[in-house]
Amino acid sequence: LITKSASSMMARTLSTLLGAGVPLIEAVDIVSGVMSNVYFKEALQDAKEEITIGMPLSRPLQESGMFPPMVYQMIRIGEESGNTEEMLDKLADYYEEEVEMAVQSVMAALEPMIIIVLAVVVGGLIAACMMPMMNMYEALDSM
Repeated sequence: LITKSASSMMARTLSTLLGAGVPLIEAVDIVSGVMSNVYFKEALQDAKEEITIGMPLSRPLQESGMFPPMVYQMIRIGEESGNTEEMLDKLADYYEEEVEMAVQSVMAALEPMIIIVLAVVVGGLIAACMMPMMNMYEALDSM
């Protein structure tokens, strides 16, 4: 979930910056500043250094091992075809949908457990209220 979320954020931000006309090196630097995960930030900083010496963006991302294979493959296709921005948009859409579906499935799995926990809490409260009354009735019966 963290990897997909970071990939989505990286692709969306990089696509927006490239679409606005920001050079690739500056865009990667800005994207690395936006990333909240330290490991992804370091991977993008390393990628920026590799880009400055002339490597395509897909290669350092692949070598970092932090991003899923689809990320660097789509970026490589975008670099070869000349429409990196469009590929990054598609990549961001895909991973945003993946993150949303994963969160929904986790929430669906948690719902029954939350209901059971609430049932135990409510049952405990009812028992706590009923016990003194039952003790009083027993004391009255013994008189």
